[in-house]
Amino acid sequence: MNPEAIERMIEQGRDSYEARLAAGQAWLKRGEIGQAVVHLERASEQEPGKTMAWQSLGEAYLARGQVDEAGAAWDRGIEVAAANGDSQAEKVMRVFRKRLDKRAPLPDPRAVFAVGRLLALPTETVYGLAAPINRTELIERVFSLKGRPMDHPLIVHVGSVEQARSCVSDWPDAAQALSRAFWPGPLTLVLPRSERISLAITGGQSTVALRMPDHPLALRLLEAAGVPMVAPSANRFTRLSPTRADDVAAAFSSRDVEVIDGGPCQVGIESTIVALDPQQQTASVLRPGMIPVDEIAAVLPPDWRIEEKAKNGGRSPGQMAVHYRPERPLRVEILSDGAARDTRLDALRASPDQQPVDLPAAADQAARALYAALRQGEQSEAGELVVLLTRAELGDPAWAGIVNRLNKAASSWIEPVS
Repeated sequence: MNPEAIERMIEQGRDSYEARLAAGQAWLKRGEIGQAVVHLERASEQEPGKTMAWQSLGEAYLARGQVDEAGAAWDRGIEVAAANGDSQAEKVMRVFRKRLDKRAPLPDPRAVFAVGRLLALPTETVYGLAAPINRTELIERVFSLKGRPMDHPLIVHVGSVEQARSCVSDWPDAAQALSRAFWPGPLTLVLPRSERISLAITGGQSTVALRMPDHPLALRLLEAAGVPMVAPSANRFTRLSPTRADDVAAAFSSRDVEVIDGGPCQVGIESTIVALDPQQQTASVLRPGMIPVDEIAAVLPPDWRIEEKAKNGGRSPGQMAVHYRPERPLRVEILSDGAARDTRLDALRASPDQQPVDLPAAADQAARALYAALRQGEQSEAGELVVLLTRAELGDPAWAGIVNRLNKAASSWIEPVS
């Protein structure tokens, strides 16, 4: 049974250890670790004296890079298995535990920065190329390694709202409301910078972009660093964003970048960016992501309003016309409906010169799969990658972030004549 069906059963009142375990294992198999952890933690709470939830929970934690939590889950599972006389499960988890003990501990970011290296920071959106905000030479290294123009602003990642407030000269009630609703998470707020934030970070502008990532390792590393960190996507400028540690390792030398493996990114595309104007009391969406505009509008204070486009014309991350591009040409075709897409997909699969990049039907799953699917398509021998979208997806607010990325990544965009 698929995890969505199991979750519907739970919502209908059929909540149980078995249902939570099945949902968690199904999500884990699909690679959607955040959902897996939620259900497996609940299963272990419901029946702490049963073995399998502890075993699977440890696997889910490890997939997200939470080594300490994985070890604790397996330690508990070993105790439970021994008490239950389940020698096979006990043996399996002891093997897992021994392998875990051989893994290198999470590095101290201060030690990494002290020798002039950068961190590849795992987040829920994409992996970031991180440097502390108080090390100008490392910030310049971020620009040079990426090949990023110096006037292109960087997003500052914070570990707390208090850190965020120290980076701005004005923290309006809208910032408090949005951060309370969506942080940690894939929302970036643009606000007037404080003196703590250098013009090298903001591209010479008076505003700074801030967000708190929703990944346990990112938050742990931010705490260990003791200062906020800039962390643009850990890729070459305008190329596909990295959603796995291996993507970063393929782009940069280990001499330059310490890669922290936090598992596959669970959102999969970059954050929604919202500029807040405290004087005009407006919120402008500068880049769509996986937080819809209506959800943002719903939590704004009554005297604030959504503005379709910022009037100040300032630069923001993700605003390049060409961005997120695979190495092969990408063609996006818009089709009338699902049936037309299926017919076109069959034709593409028979073509040696075109490689279809098939995305899941659900927007959140499509976002999670997008960059990995495009990377996989690059490995084919076809001369062109092709993504098929329906008109419904094109106009669906849930797909706005994906459509935005494809629009910038595409070499050609084909729509049928009305």
